[in-house]
Amino acid sequence: RLKMNNSELAKQLESKIDVKKLIEDALKKIETLLMDGFVKEAEVLVKQLLRVDGENTAALQLYGLIHQKNNNYKDAISILKKAIKLDNNNSQNYNNIALCYMHDNEMTLAKESILKAIDLNPSDGNYLCNYGLIQRASGNNLDSIEIYKKALELNANDSRAWESIGSAFGQEKRYDEAIFHFNKALEINPEDLGSHVNLAYAYHLTGQWEKAWDEYEYRLEYWHSA
Repeated sequence: RLKMNNSELAKQLESKIDVKKLIEDALKKIETLLMDGFVKEAEVLVKQLLRVDGENTAALQLYGLIHQKNNNYKDAISILKKAIKLDNNNSQNYNNIALCYMHDNEMTLAKESILKAIDLNPSDGNYLCNYGLIQRASGNNLDSIEIYKKALELNANDSRAWESIGSAFGQEKRYDEAIFHFNKALEINPEDLGSHVNLAYAYHLTGQWEKAWDEYEYRLEYWHSA
């Protein structure tokens, strides 16, 4: 009867395991869990993956996103910094860390990071929308409007850009322009809950009560999703 010690058995088992495929499958599973809202489960799995491959940039990106979703912005920043150090050409990591800096009230770093993301991938309208968001958070509504317009030049059917311009006009108390842009967003995406609720506020502020209450019916679904 053939006998084999533990180390020999481990080596044979390892040779039969496709570690690369296991990591790829784990990454896909983590992404699916996050999309389905299972953040805690995704965190457990990504931690296990990083024990196997501590410098896996995709896993670090997802781990940073998990901390971001949990509002742990400083931890997210630390993780995303490591991911950027390993791969400084990944525009998504610059985008994600920019949003974390914004929530952590580090506006200068937020702007520098989002501009780097845009420089790496200028065709991504989402980055422009986030740049506009950072400008709004800095109190620069008029600058944000111009940025959102650039996003719409890339994609005129971007409902988020239409809603974002509307919000900036609303903050400037330019309610007629806000209403126009919220309605444009809803033409593109009738299920855009944020545009419905923002439109309700704009209608209220202009005394259009019946329209306002109709739109305000979306508030509970919106707040629940938010």
